[in-house]
Parts: sequence; structure tokens; C-alpha cells
Amino acid sequence: MRFIQVGVQALGLLFFCTSCSLKHESEVLDKLNLPENWGQAASANDLADIARDSDEDKAYFIEEFNWVKSLFGQNFHHLTKQAITSNINLNKQYYSIQQSKLSLTSENSKYLPVLNSNFEFHRNKDRTNLKLGAASAMPLDVWGKLGDQVKQKQFTYWQNIIRYQSQQFDLAMQFSKLHLQVIQSTKLQNLLFEKVDIAARKLNSLEKQYKRGLVNLSAVYGARNAYRSAEANLLKEQNQLAQLNRNISIIFGDYPQLHEDILSEFKLDDSLPELPKVLPAQLLEQRADLRLAWLNILNQQTNVAIQYKNRFPSFSLTLDTEESSDELSKLVKFGDITWNLKAKVFAPIFAAGRYKRAQQSAEIELDKVELNYLITAYNAFLQVENSLSKKQLTEYEIDTAEILWANSQQALRLAENRYHQGLGNYATYLNAQNALIDNEIKLIKAKFNHITQYLNLYSALGGDWFDSAQAPESSNNNSKGS
Repeated sequence: MRFIQVGVQALGLLFFCTSCSLKHESEVLDKLNLPENWGQAASANDLADIARDSDEDKAYFIEEFNWVKSLFGQNFHHLTKQAITSNINLNKQYYSIQQSKLSLTSENSKYLPVLNSNFEFHRNKDRTNLKLGAASAMPLDVWGKLGDQVKQKQFTYWQNIIRYQSQQFDLAMQFSKLHLQVIQSTKLQNLLFEKVDIAARKLNSLEKQYKRGLVNLSAVYGARNAYRSAEANLLKEQNQLAQLNRNISIIFGDYPQLHEDILSEFKLDDSLPELPKVLPAQLLEQRADLRLAWLNILNQQTNVAIQYKNRFPSFSLTLDTEESSDELSKLVKFGDITWNLKAKVFAPIFAAGRYKRAQQSAEIELDKVELNYLITAYNAFLQVENSLSKKQLTEYEIDTAEILWANSQQALRLAENRYHQGLGNYATYLNAQNALIDNEIKLIKAKFNHITQYLNLYSALGGDWFDSAQAPESSNNNSKGS
């Protein structure tokens, strides 16, 4: 009867502790204040799919990078994957995935019983004593504390995979921008060669006129300064191009050397995929920083539960056996082994409120992590809004540069006609040529800046909507300034 009473009391304690289990539902998504043009925000269930979508088997080339293929062609797409394979930082992060996977496996093994053995040998003048024993222990995860600890390791494992995928995307974006910068620098270098040639011709003309007494010496010195300035600008652009090529070597995990032939020609297209009219609030599901911040919330929620369950009793089973003899042959007699099975309960009774304060501290930390998620989300929205503004500005800059380029073409045509008709001087004709090149440089910079800001916006949006949009094939059309 007494045994039944104790069993009923134990079951009652178990039911009470289970009913008091802490389950904190995050309300951070309800605090997000989104404008109407952002559409409907993602739900907690949508964000829960983050974990299920994080799979090590997809860690390599998790993105097909269709935007790379659409903008730069198949060859550059192949180079991008080659860079991802060779990059040292990416390989380093992959080792972090392996470490966290081993840690997760080790944490899962805590469910299994542990078996240890011991052997002792004692000898003195009178006798010899031998002891052989074995002990096994297994924790009973009554409150799910071990399961919560496994969850924390799982979250860390998923976070490392997300970081690895994010670094792949960032590397592809960095490589694409370097590609654009190299081609822009190459085009500018060719134009600066023309500017040096024009400055040389103008200086030569003014020196001849000075010898004839047609111009003063100040005009010659001004032309010499212009020539040296044109040479300096050309040298600066050549140095910039060399630095860009060395940066490409680093991406491929190689010594920083020149690879001038690694990139193919790229011609800008005036038409890029249009943005959706309603910006995707699914940005919360796509951006790596927001996915990591959400997993931090889940991880801290689990930590709160662990600190709460530390206040409950812990249960374990132990099984041990030990035999002793003065002879090794008599030490073990199968069928005559004594063993002990023990059930242990460890319950904290008085710890000066340490466990309660640890739980309260974990809850405060959870509030901080949720606020950090809001900060990360609003910074992401800020990046998108700023990228949108910059993209619109670059569109205006292109329109302005095209007008200036067209006007300078007309001015050059008029100056050339007047020069051949004897109505204008040679210096005016050279100045018109120089002005046309200056405006062409502005147009090239505006166009490359436009697609760079377009890539920045794509990156800010999390890199998902582009692949589903109507992306153009790699342009084969010659556009102004390309």
C-alpha cells in the first residue's frame, strides 16, 4: 500500500511539472511596422521553414545563380562556380559546418547509455587482490531538457549552413561587381588613351603657333599641363585596373597577380528585369542576416526552457557490477555475477535562487534577441529603400549623360564642319573631341553604376525575386557608351 502511495505522489509531481512547462511564443513579427507597398509580412510558420530548408546536401552551390548567367553569360557563370569552389574563406566556413555537425551528433549521443569498466590490481606480502567492475548510466529525459540541448546544437548547425550559403552569394556578387569594374576600367582606359592623344596634338599645334608668334607662352604651358594631367589620369586608371585583377586572384584563392584574360567582354543592356509592384515581405525569409536573427530567437527560446527545467528534478538509471578474487581465473564466473540496478533522482532544494535568476536572465536575453531581430529587419528595409532611391537616381543620371553625349556629338560635328570650311580653328575642333570623350566617360560610369546599384538592390531583397522574373538573356546589342 505504501508503494502505491509513493507511486501516485511521483505521478502527481510529474504531471504538475509537465503542466508548468514554459513555452514562449515570440510576438516580434507583430511589432514590425510595414508600409502598404511592402505587402503582407511573413508569419512565424513561414519562418519556421528556414530550419527545414537548411540542408548540408545543398550547401554547395545552394543557389543556381541564374542572375549571373542572365547578365553575364554561361562562361562567367562557370567562372563564378569555380571561384566558389576555390575560395579559401568558403572552405574555412565549410569546416565550421563539419564541426557543428560533429557537435550535434555528440549531443544526440547523450540519450544513449554510457558503459565504463575498471580493473584494479593490489599486491602485498600476504596476498594478491584483483577487482573487475563495470558500470552503466543512462539519463531519463523526463522534461525534454536533453531534447532542448540537441535543438540548440541543431540551430547552430543550421546557422553555419546559412552563413556558408550567404558567403557563396556574397562571393558571387563581389565577383560580378569586380567583373563590371574591370570592364568599365578597360573602356575608360581606351578613352583616356584618346584624351592623351588629343592633348598631345593640341600641345603640338600650340607650340607651332607660338613659334610663329600667333599665341602667347601661357597657352603653351597650359597645354603642357593638360597633357601631363591626361597622362596622370591614364596611369591612375591603369593602376586601378591592375588592382582589380589582383583582387580577382584572391577570390580564386591564388597569389595576387594579374589575370587580364580571365573575364570576357560584357555589353550592358538597357532593359533589366522590372521590380514587382509590391515589394516582397518574404524578404524576412530570404535574407541571411534575418534568417540568422530568427534562429537566434529560437535558440534563446530553447535556452529559456532549459533554464526553467533546471529547477525540476533529474532522473537517471545506473547499473553496476564488481567482482574481486585473488586469482585471475576465478575473477569472472559467468552465471555467478552480482549486479545492482539503481534509480537516481537529483532535485535542487536550496540554491539561494540561483536557478530562478538564471531563468530570469535568459528571459531578459530573449527580449534583447527579439529587439535585435527588429533592428536587423529595419536595417534590411532601410537598405532596400536606399537601394531603390539610388537605382532611380542612376536612371536619371543615365538619361542626363545620354543627352550630354548626344549634344557633344552634334557640337563635334559642327566644329569639324567649320574647321574643314576654314571658319573655325583647330583648337576648337580638338576641344569638341575632348568634350565628346568626357561625356562618353560620364555615360559609361552612369551605366555601370546603374547595374551596380541594380545588383545592390537584388542583394538587399534577399536574392530570390530575380530568378522568377523575366530576366533578359545576355545582351548582344551595342548600346551607347558600352
